[in-house]
Amino acid sequence: MADALRVLDRVEDGHIAIRLFAMDERLPRIAAPATVICGEDDDPSMPGFEPMVRALSTKGHIVPGAGVPFPEQRPEEFARLVREAAASTEPAGG
Repeated sequence: MADALRVLDRVEDGHIAIRLFAMDERLPRIAAPATVICGEDDDPSMPGFEPMVRALSTKGHIVPGAGVPFPEQRPEEFARLVREAAASTEPAGG
């Protein structure tokens, strides 16, 4: 239990911990619309990018030159991708 409460020293450690969580078999059960966005230089997340896109049957965006803190590095581009994803899930006329 103490390991579960340990504070992670680096952001990358959080990504690695998430990848170790057995979520792959749970992803196909998600019915909500989703978009997967990942920075090209986010090495800890890249191995899971394509499998996640396939499992969710959704669109994925790899952002060239972006790393782990992509929303902080390129907030305008991140916001644009989120707005586009949200707009594509709105009901007709909404």
